[in-house]
Amino acid sequence: MSGVSLIIPGRERPFGILGVYIPQPRNFSHDLCFLQTMATLLATGIERQRAEEQTQLQQAELAHMARLGLASELTAGLAHELNQPLTAITTNAHTCLQLLRSGMVNIEKFGEILEEAARLANIEARQYGVQLRLELADSLSPVWGDNIRLQQVILTLVCNGIEAMSETSDRKRELTYPNLPR
Repeated sequence: MSGVSLIIPGRERPFGILGVYIPQPRNFSHDLCFLQTMATLLATGIERQRAEEQTQLQQAELAHMARLGLASELTAGLAHELNQPLTAITTNAHTCLQLLRSGMVNIEKFGEILEEAARLANIEARQYGVQLRLELADSLSPVWGDNIRLQQVILTLVCNGIEAMSETSDRKRELTYPNLPR
């Protein structure tokens, strides 16, 4: 039996050993150049395959990071788009409650203010397919204040409510001004 073994060279360390063995006696000295070329070709192929695998892993990692970045941007955008109108609705509701509790609106004109706001809001309500309904109590607590500002607050609340219902399609869209008890 005779044979020859060659190291398959790598850039940082050898990949392995290329061995050729045959049962008959043979001198491999004239085949040594060919075998060294084969070992080098094997090393090049292995390095190329590892480089391609590394490139694919890096591309997959980059794609994953890009998806995470996009998801973060979408989340931040949705949070902003949802928080902004909700904050405005909350602020307007608190302002309206403060005005009502402070006694700043003349009750004799309050019903007129609500009716005027309802007339103005009805235009936008029709565009969104929302039905407005005004339910006023027979007697309201006396309050004093700026009629125009109160009407603006009420109109803003109604418009926010209309916009909030604009995406609803599975049920009736109805916005009701509730009774205002004493």
